[in-house]
Formats: sequence, structure tokens, C-alpha cells
Amino acid sequence: MYLVGGALRNMLLGLPEHDRDFTWFGDEAALTALLPEAKRVGKCFPIFLHHGREYAPGRGKDIQADLAARDLTINALALCVHGQETGRLHMHPLAAHDLRHGWLRPASATAFLDDPLRVFRLARFAAQLPEFRLHFSAMAAMQEVSRKGLLDSLDAERVGAEVVKALAAPRPGRFLEVLDLGNCLAPWLTPLDRAATIPAGPAAYHGANSVLRHTIHVMNDVQTAGGDGLAVWLALCHDLGKCVSPVLRLPRHHGHELHGAPLARAMAERLRLSTRHIKAAEAASLHHMKLGGYTQLRPGTRVDLLAALQPLGLLEPMLLLAQADRAQVGLGNSYAEVMARVREDMRRMQAVQLPPALRNQGPESGRKLRELRCLAVHRQGTARPGGAEKDGSHPTQKPLP
Repeated sequence: MYLVGGALRNMLLGLPEHDRDFTWFGDEAALTALLPEAKRVGKCFPIFLHHGREYAPGRGKDIQADLAARDLTINALALCVHGQETGRLHMHPLAAHDLRHGWLRPASATAFLDDPLRVFRLARFAAQLPEFRLHFSAMAAMQEVSRKGLLDSLDAERVGAEVVKALAAPRPGRFLEVLDLGNCLAPWLTPLDRAATIPAGPAAYHGANSVLRHTIHVMNDVQTAGGDGLAVWLALCHDLGKCVSPVLRLPRHHGHELHGAPLARAMAERLRLSTRHIKAAEAASLHHMKLGGYTQLRPGTRVDLLAALQPLGLLEPMLLLAQADRAQVGLGNSYAEVMARVREDMRRMQAVQLPPALRNQGPESGRKLRELRCLAVHRQGTARPGGAEKDGSHPTQKPLP
């Protein structure tokens, strides 16, 4: 019996351990004799669970064959935990070198062809281990997988699981960066496969950044600001509409928030992500522009925006996205300032009660409730220095293009 893979890698790198996976050699009876309470969960492949740990049969005749069949050299590690060799560490011939020098390298020449999902695992490890470099053989393997069209037939849930793990990584934008280098963004992350060739916006705001480069920066900034995986997902989805802007209108992207919403939803559904991810993807595209200029909005627009985001639990992650997005073009507002304004508006909205005479009138009650909420939010505004409007807007602040 061997402890294998990521747990050992993290031990050697001094990183926190997560799931512990085990491998054994022999038939199923050999495992159940050792672990009578283990339960088989794999249908086509005999995977067993025992006290939350996963046990899978070894690849090949022995542990050396198993290591050679793994995805990356830095994951091709095995520690014997039962039997005569207990305590002995087995490694791929290049594992120690690559761990020491920080290389992400396929464990064999056919590793990615044997399982094309390893393209996404490679990109995910690049996001989780940002100090590691991509070996040229890894890039060549990715490009070969893409050229042969092997990504198209992957299981959606497996790809989606890798995406979700990458979103929670220390440098999540690198996930897109590596997939782009290997020409592997399509078909699963379409339309981002064309984003590297599209300007993010007018040079006065975005410089020479492409939509892809801007998205990568925003994803990383959201993570640095304390955003979780869902907040980073919002960042990934927020500018998808720019990927379909008419060429003759570039570098401007008028209406990209509306064009991006169905693209974001389609991507989330293609990856078989959760309902929350699907709704968040649409919200990121539709509302990031409004939230980015929240203090400029009219009371009615603020009420509608908060009414749309609050039930989804997206206010705080959307504000992190808006702050990171605007900071990339030099228009960032203070997250704390805007969040305080949002919370005050929410408090005023939630304090509104319909008079009994206006209740139970269907759509008319909803219209009246919105009117009262708008009035409550409007009363919050006071005149400010510098030409601020009564509703708290700032007409001198430039909008995000």
C-alpha cells in the first residue's frame, strides 16, 4: 500500500496537505482484506473510500510503472505505508530535480495523450504553484492535445472540477495564461480563446492590454484582495462580451455587459457548474459596470441593482470584482467606502414597509414597494463638495469604458 501524489508533494514543498490518496497492487480482495470497511464507489474503475480517503489500484505491474503513468513528475511520488518496504519513498527519476528547481513537466511523453484532462490539471497546478515554471515539453504536449482535438470529448464534470479548483488557487489568472499558451482555452472556455487578440478597451484606459490579459490581472487582484473562488469566477466571466464586439468598433465595447451574459451562462452550463455559478456568471457580466460606478447611479438604479444581487449573495464579491476591474484602468473607488454606501442603502431598503392598504395587490404592490425604497435611498444623499449631486452622484468622475 502506498501514499501517493499531492499529499507527498506538499509535504516535500512544506505546503499544507489536503486529501490523501492511496494506491495498492493486487485484486480487490487484497484491499478489502486489509480494509474491511472500505466501500467501492467507482463503477468502471475500482475506487474505494475508507474514512474519507481514496484508494485506487496501481497502474501497471509495480510502483515504478505506476509513477511513470502519472501526470506530472512532481506528482509521481509514492511512500510505502504497509508491507516490508514501509517508510520507503519512491520517486519518478525527475521528480526530485523538478521539485527542487520548480518545473512543471509531464511524467512521460504520452501523459497528456493518455488523459487529455491533464492539460487542465497542469494549468491548475501552475495556478496553485505560481513559482513553478512550465517546462517546454509540457507546452508541446498541450499543443499536441489541442491540435488533435482531444479536448472536445472530455467529461464536462471533470473539466468543471479542475476549473473550480483553479479559481481558489493563489494565482488563479495563471490558469488561463497557461491554457492560452497551449491553445487549450477552446472549447471549454470559449469565447476566451479569442480574447488574447482583442484590445481590452481604449488605450487611454487599458494601454496595450488584451481582454485576456485584463481578465488575468483582475482575477489575480480579486484573489489578492481576499476574494474566494466564486469572486474569482465573477472576474473570469465579467468581460466575456468584449470577445464578440464588432471588429469595426474596436477598441470600444459598447453593450458588452449585455452581450456577455448569455456567453457567461453558456460557459457555466458547458462546464456543468452549480446553479450558483451559472447565476453568478450572468450577474458578473450584467452588473459589473453599474457596481463599478455605484456612487454615480440614480437611486432607482441602485435599488434595482441591490435587489438583483442581494438575494444571490453576490454583493461583496461583486464589489471586489468592481474594485479590481476599475483599478486596472485607474478608476478604482475605495472598496470600504462603496461597501459602506451599499450597506446603508440596503438598510434603508429593508426598513421600508408597505402600508397595509397597498399590500396584496400583485404587481402594483411591487411597484409601490420599489417607489418607497427609491425614496428612502434618495433621502440618504446630501450635497457634497466638488459638485456632488443630492443623490450622492459624482458627475466629474469618469465612467469606465
